[in-house]
Amino acid sequence: MRRNQRETLEEALKNPAYIAVGGAVCLLIVILFCVIVWNVTHQEDDKLVMNNSTNTTVEIPTMGESVEEDMVVTPAPETVVDTEAESLLQLIAEKSNDQGLVFEEMDDWITAKEVTNLRSEPSTEKGVESVVVKLNNGQAVHRIGINEETGWSKIVYEDTIVYASTAYMVEAEAPTVE
Repeated sequence: MRRNQRETLEEALKNPAYIAVGGAVCLLIVILFCVIVWNVTHQEDDKLVMNNSTNTTVEIPTMGESVEEDMVVTPAPETVVDTEAESLLQLIAEKSNDQGLVFEEMDDWITAKEVTNLRSEPSTEKGVESVVVKLNNGQAVHRIGINEETGWSKIVYEDTIVYASTAYMVEAEAPTVE
């Protein structure tokens, strides 16, 4: 029985009609796959949108759509352009623990005169419990605020707000980004 099946298969493969049908089925499968991939990758391209200097958005019809004479121009939503640094500083400021102190805004780089504690709050009341990290001389950190009355500096250290006694800090050069 195996021999009969084998012979039948060999005869079918010699028949040009079977080959043509098999090729057509393969071609249809490839075309269907391409159409599905194209639809998935171009889902959001339904309309082209153009912004201009008057802050309005104009939708440009795509193929197959008609242009209406009363085309409506919709004002573009107001957007605030934030750089990554501004967004990061805003997020950090929201998570700070200023304890009601008012810090004058700063934008400079400082380092420790000698090994100095960076704390989670502008206070030494909790002792070592509030120490986040020890800063060595030469390690530059970004100071974003200062309270001259209390002598505390508000610092960004590895995306975290920390505090250090200003008396133990000196100016430093901003680190270079490679």
